[in-house]
Order: sequence, then C-alpha cells, then structure tokens
Amino acid sequence: MGQLLEFEVAFPEEKRLAIEQYLAGSSREMILNAAAFFLGFKNHKSKFDDNKEFLGMFFRKENNNFANQIYERIKEFEKKGVRIGIINPYSSLKLFEYFFAKPEEPETQSQAELEVNLFKAYLVLNSEFTQKQSIAFPSAQESDEELKIPMAIFCSHYPVADKSNYDINQIWVTQMIKSIYLFQFLESHEKTQHLLAAFLAYFNCPTWQEYLKSLLPSTTTAIKNEREAHTDIVVESGAKFEQGCAFIEKLIIQDNDELDKNDFLSVRAKPFYKVKDGVYRIIFNLFVVEKIFKGVYFLLRDVNKTLPTASRIKEIRSFYGDEFSEKVFCYKVMESIYPDKCIRFSGKEMAEI
Repeated sequence: MGQLLEFEVAFPEEKRLAIEQYLAGSSREMILNAAAFFLGFKNHKSKFDDNKEFLGMFFRKENNNFANQIYERIKEFEKKGVRIGIINPYSSLKLFEYFFAKPEEPETQSQAELEVNLFKAYLVLNSEFTQKQSIAFPSAQESDEELKIPMAIFCSHYPVADKSNYDINQIWVTQMIKSIYLFQFLESHEKTQHLLAAFLAYFNCPTWQEYLKSLLPSTTTAIKNEREAHTDIVVESGAKFEQGCAFIEKLIIQDNDELDKNDFLSVRAKPFYKVKDGVYRIIFNLFVVEKIFKGVYFLLRDVNKTLPTASRIKEIRSFYGDEFSEKVFCYKVMESIYPDKCIRFSGKEMAEI
C-alpha cells in the first residue's frame, strides 16, 4: 500500500495555504520546467521513487536542513507500514495547468525560497487530490464485505490509473495500429473523404501517411528518451525548418488558450509548449504518444466543424468528450454511412470496428 505525501503530514504545525500564495512572485519558466520535469519521470521503477534520491535532487545545499526534516517525517510516517510517494502525474499536470494559465509577473522570490514554496505548493495539490479520492470510500462501504477494499482502491485510483499504469511502448504500438485502421477507413468511404481531406489540408500534408511521418518523430523521442527529465523536440534548421515548425505549432498549447481542465483535455489535445523558435517541450510523454490515435479525435472534431453542413459527420465527439468512447465515434461515422445496418452491430463487431 502506498500514499501520497500530503501537506499535513510534512508540515503538521502549519496551516495550508492556496498554491497561488506559495508561488506568487515566482518564475513562470522555472515552474513550467519543473512540472514538465516531474512528468518526465518513469511511471515504473523511477529512481525518484526513492524519496531520499528525489529530495537530494530537488533541494540545493541552502535547503539541506529543510529537506532532512521532510525526510525524517516521511520515515516516521512509513513506520506505520505505508509507503510514501511524492511526485505523481495528477499533481504535476495540475501544477503545469495552473502556471501556464497564469500571466508573467515580476520575480520576487529567491531560488532557495522558491524551492521551498514550490515543494509546499506541490504537497497542497497532493492533499487536494487525496481529499477527492476519499469521496470513494463511503460508497465502497456499501459493497459486500469482500469487495469493500477492492472497490475503494478501484474508485480512488480510477481518475489517475490511465496516467500511471501503462507501458508506453505498448501504447505506441497499439496507437499506431489503430491510427492506420482509422485513416484507411476515412479514406475508403465517400462520406468521410471530405473530413480526411480537410484534416490533411489543415496540416499541409498530401496524404495521411505523410501526416504520420511528420508526427512520429516526436512520439519516438518521447518513448526512447531514457533520461528522467523533460524532453525537447528540436526542429532542425534548413530548408524544411519553417514547415517543421508550422506542423508542430498546430499541436502546441498557446498562451492565450483557455484551458479545459476536465481530465486535462487541453493538454491532451496539445501536449507540447513552445520554449523558443524551433524548440518545443513535451508536457507529458504519454499524451504525446496518444496523439497518434486518440488525439486524432480532437483534431477531427475541430476540422469537422469547419466543413460545409452537408459534408459534416453528425454528432462527432472527441474521445474524451461527452460520449466517452472512440467506439461511439466510429458508430456515428458508420451510422452516417449505413443508417439501416448500424443497429445490427453486435458488441464484438463494434470492438472490431
């Protein structure tokens, strides 16, 4: 059993403040870099699962005493038989979203002060998350006796399971296979060809194969990088520099974007941000790999809205939209092509679609 380090465990005598109070007057660039750095940790067997290793990396010498105090509190708590973890995808994504949406402001905190306050702000996010998780426990108690603990664990971890329990190499392979099938389907039916053509025109790609060739280098970078840190995509200078930048800038989150924070929809849709001309940082490797297939639904949905009414596919929703399944998307497409047959599809046939 494991538990996230909460603010109240690390600082039992302090009153928790809001994260904006801790991070006021801090460097926007440093916070975004820290969030992307945390999201670059391996989801399995990370060296930073060792709290001593993480604290030693995170804090400078000026804050050694502070780090040692935190470590001693963790060890004391772990004597109860519960392993304590600090960094997790949920809090890291929340930190990124909060600071990306925040305008730049004058820096008033020193680097040493910011380290301490960033750590406290992160633990506030951990505490907020565990409080949300605890909502599952009362409902789990209504289950049969032997199901109470499994149901409590299932319900509390459901919101983050997809962001922590995965094999990124397997994700890449399955996303690639599904993507090819999807594009072949869009290409082979008259009613979806307008949508595919508009999609390719948006990315200035002659074919869907060229689109995948342009996208895949960034996804392979995300899975091959062995460093536990943020990953940058660097567009090589030369004749295709502007073309390469134009492609990836359709996939970056912009400063003026209004973030949809429901399950990190905006960051899922645009999992890069711009560091400088030709350099783009991956926010979360998993979301980049999921752009191969899942992310296409965000793009198709938006492109579909630009088509003339007669050419649109009705009721397109993104994979993470109100109709929570790519099967539903496929069903809607099939329904528009075969309205008299779609109702006959069995569950097995839907899975194959």
